[in-house]
Amino acid sequence: KIVIKQKQKAAKFFNGFTFRKKNSICIAIPKKEIDKIIVNNKSGDVKIRDLVVKSIMTKGKSGDGMIVGLSAEKGEFISQSGELVVKDSSVQELNIKSTTGDNYITNVSNSNMNITSTSGEVLLKDMTEGKSLFIETKSGDIGVRYKGVPTSLQLTAKSNLTDVIVDLKGLKKDKNTEKIKVGTIGDAKNEAKILSETGVIYID
Repeated sequence: KIVIKQKQKAAKFFNGFTFRKKNSICIAIPKKEIDKIIVNNKSGDVKIRDLVVKSIMTKGKSGDGMIVGLSAEKGEFISQSGELVVKDSSVQELNIKSTTGDNYITNVSNSNMNITSTSGEVLLKDMTEGKSLFIETKSGDIGVRYKGVPTSLQLTAKSNLTDVIVDLKGLKKDKNTEKIKVGTIGDAKNEAKILSETGVIYID
């Protein structure tokens, strides 16, 4: 077990002058040596690159997150304020909880993905079809762009206030209005549920 704590203090020089230096902590972790990582961050950015781990959790009050090249069975990212970027990764079970800030997910393979956001855009690009996808925002647009056309999908997309735009080849629509789209592709073994109270939803 490794525990690292950092408190940033201002270095004073003469009266009336304060010089602040942005501190950082870098940790190199051998592959296949650690099963679980937990990062608690009150203020500051978190960057994780080329990490192999069974389980990872990050909690942040203020600051951005950049996750690149992560391979994990389970990943959970909780943020009160700040942008989160996850790209070029494989996380079988991915959970993201965001209060204020945008979430950008690019080229992430997964079986189950859950994203909830109070305020901020959620954009998924180069997505592959997984078993379960759930996204919900209160205010903030949602975009889902698949790398290839899904082959077995049950889709529900609903916005309480604005438009829902869906352009998926082979989608048989059971409900098709401006604010809600419900339909299936193939035998619908996988599920995608996209909900927003006030944001635009687009899926292609």
